[in-house]
Amino acid sequence: MPNCLREYRRTEYLLLVLVLMLKAYLLLSQWGIPQGFDIDHFLTVLDYIRMSPTYPGIRDCYNCYHPPFGFLAATLLSRLTGNGITAAELLSALSMIGIFFSLRLILKHTGLLHTLFGVLFLYFTAGLPLFVFLSWEVSFETVSFLWTVLTLLISVELLWGTPVPYRRGVILTLALTGVLALGMYTKFPGILNFCIPFVVLCVRAQSRSAFRTLPLLLLSCVLAALIASPLYYHRYYQTEGKIFPVNMEWTGGQREMEHMFRRREIRDRNPLVFFLDIVRIPRLSPGSIEPDNSSFWNIMWYHTWKRPFRLRDNRNLSPPILSDIYIYLFLLPVLLGTVLFLKDFQKQRTALHDFGMILLIVGLLFCTAQLRIAFLFPAWAWAVMKAKYIAPAILWIPFAVAYSAHLLSTRWQHKAYHKQYVLVCMACLTAFLLLNHTIPIY
Repeated sequence: MPNCLREYRRTEYLLLVLVLMLKAYLLLSQWGIPQGFDIDHFLTVLDYIRMSPTYPGIRDCYNCYHPPFGFLAATLLSRLTGNGITAAELLSALSMIGIFFSLRLILKHTGLLHTLFGVLFLYFTAGLPLFVFLSWEVSFETVSFLWTVLTLLISVELLWGTPVPYRRGVILTLALTGVLALGMYTKFPGILNFCIPFVVLCVRAQSRSAFRTLPLLLLSCVLAALIASPLYYHRYYQTEGKIFPVNMEWTGGQREMEHMFRRREIRDRNPLVFFLDIVRIPRLSPGSIEPDNSSFWNIMWYHTWKRPFRLRDNRNLSPPILSDIYIYLFLLPVLLGTVLFLKDFQKQRTALHDFGMILLIVGLLFCTAQLRIAFLFPAWAWAVMKAKYIAPAILWIPFAVAYSAHLLSTRWQHKAYHKQYVLVCMACLTAFLLLNHTIPIY
């Protein structure tokens, strides 16, 4: 085994232990403290389930229109933890740990785990402020994120490299069916997970023989759709006449509904100008309490590093300066990594580049879906746009940062100071993990 591989493996194992300890510390230190978006609405659904003999209808409360899995899982865990808040926190923590290990298995299967890129990507993801927050938020967003990453994992296992044996192929197909169905039973964006296997297939296809697995993918998607169809037909289509109804069509209060209708009138007069205004890039303001919520890219970047002011409790009313440092510090590596990746992808096709292209396409799918919702429902001061809703797309940030570091390592690998460069990267990564788990960054 080469010395560099041995060193990366040893370092990765040490970081693995550190991350597990930090996740446990985070959960225990935040245990029972309600934090997140729309907590009251989430807990209201749990109260309905606990007090009613039947599952609530989609208009019975603000969040009742969501598919039931996340609420039922939290209700089940509440019997163990004692209340809905701690149950949701435990559910989020377990889901984020599942996401972490799923990403680790993906990197291992693609041969990227014990490399500088693999270590930086995996553990930068584990320490990203938004993902640290999702590790204990009172919500079900992390569960939905888990199904997306598991779908990616199974797709990579099924389609990456040499064809899998028949028996393993059947097992993976059944697993993919179950995960796709669970995604649909958790949130409407679960429909986007159906695209992931075909993205992996198209990116990794080196010849026509690669498409021999296409019937298995189609079968898995059809079976998952059949499993989800009773819920969507009886609960949504029969009652609302739509497969994917949105609560903004009937809730929010008269004032907010009138405001949304006025914005729709502006949108309908010039749809292109309206859309371009949503995706514009405004000037960043250091130390600002809130970002420009009408800019998609601004709010996604801001909410990756910094908690919105309205979510802060009495212990943390002022925005931490470290979040502002992150907002500017990582802007250049992400932009540079993205540009260089797109340039390199045209010249060379390695496992790293294929993995990056898969993440990029999946991220664009989720961004497109959120932009569509914002375009159709310009309501609640653009609160329909949140970074946590497109968590799979946020994975591109650690990828771009790790890719930038990887390119420097490649350029300096024969230099005398290459070893010192790697040590600095590992030290910064460790500090990043410790800081974001132990002080109120988000």
